[in-house]
Amino acid sequence: MNNISKNTIDYVRVELYNEIELAAKSLNSYTPPPIENPSITHYVLGFMIDVENNNVVLIRKSRPDYQKGKINGIGGKVSIERDYDHIGSGTHEYDHKVTYPRAMVREFKEETGIDTYKEEWHHITDIEFKGGNIIHVYALYYDPAKIDLSLNRLDVNYMSNFSVYATDEGVSSWYNIDEVLSGNKYLMVRHISWLLAMAKICRGMKFEVKSLNDFKDV
Repeated sequence: MNNISKNTIDYVRVELYNEIELAAKSLNSYTPPPIENPSITHYVLGFMIDVENNNVVLIRKSRPDYQKGKINGIGGKVSIERDYDHIGSGTHEYDHKVTYPRAMVREFKEETGIDTYKEEWHHITDIEFKGGNIIHVYALYYDPAKIDLSLNRLDVNYMSNFSVYATDEGVSSWYNIDEVLSGNKYLMVRHISWLLAMAKICRGMKFEVKSLNDFKDV
């Protein structure tokens, strides 16, 4: 890091923001990679965003050790037993449109205590690592004025009583999105700031790079 000039770092951060904008605009034609390969481990990561108050539910991790004390989105490993939706009997093909949102619903319930619907989780992007593992990133945009009544949700204000929820994984609570993106207030798991920025842009929420530190974890 000491051998890289500040101008170079600043350029990379600005270019990253431009890439986020382009990616957000091209999501309509995007299809997640297949999940048939048993050698690949799939994970989900989600952000529940309060559109009106510009807040997001995140978790301060207790484990694993490399994430301890850092904030992260809600998520975990996709479970073959609990999440995978087979397209047909006797086939190894899976329906990603059901499998990953179903995993997101389960993980979000486990780490926040909140029930959500798979239809509420919107696919944002995927991150594929060199080892082949893939993280599928989702966002749920909470707006009581625009709740999808077709889901038969009994309480449109289902987030109003949520404040803090603790499990062995960590402590989940509301965070102000602008404070998270500033990169100065919280210690974050790598990639969280720009993934959250992408989730916000995909919703059409106002987002500006006020400081080049907005992507401090790059």
